[in-house]
Amino acid sequence: MPPTQIFSVIIPTLQRARELPDLVALCAAHPAVREVLVINNHPSPLVFEQENVRVLQQERNIFVNPAWNLGAREAVADHLAIINDDVLFDPVVLDIAAEFVVKPRHGILALEGTFLNRERATRPRLRIAGSNLIGNSFGMFMCLRKENYVPIPEELKVWGGNDWLFFHQPWPN
Repeated sequence: MPPTQIFSVIIPTLQRARELPDLVALCAAHPAVREVLVINNHPSPLVFEQENVRVLQQERNIFVNPAWNLGAREAVADHLAIINDDVLFDPVVLDIAAEFVVKPRHGILALEGTFLNRERATRPRLRIAGSNLIGNSFGMFMCLRKENYVPIPEELKVWGGNDWLFFHQPWPN
């Protein structure tokens, strides 16, 4: 059985993704999730009914990598799940991620794009990620220990944040 309430889920948004309400609901209801942090980079406010959802409203678009940094600073859980606002997944994926990140000497767990936006997932096979896999949707869904989050330099606004996190992990991804 996966551990409970270990994740702070970080979801940056510009409110363009139709999947956002369903993604927030999926994450907020999952037993492995303590809180969902929605970093709203759009000036229009967002409201969610779930008690464990916090919207971090921005006055302007701070871009994705600074939003990840903000979410990591604000997170209260010991583990982070950084998820794009335009993806959905079978809830079993968060179970697998929770089982993975609590083990010692593990880096980032990321999903290959073939496991996103599908109704039912076959149980993914875990394997060590070589640097060749970073460009293969690596940054769309990443889970890691909060203590291993290395803030992304502020000049990297959109690109390279997943590379930065990947190469700064103390353990294999």
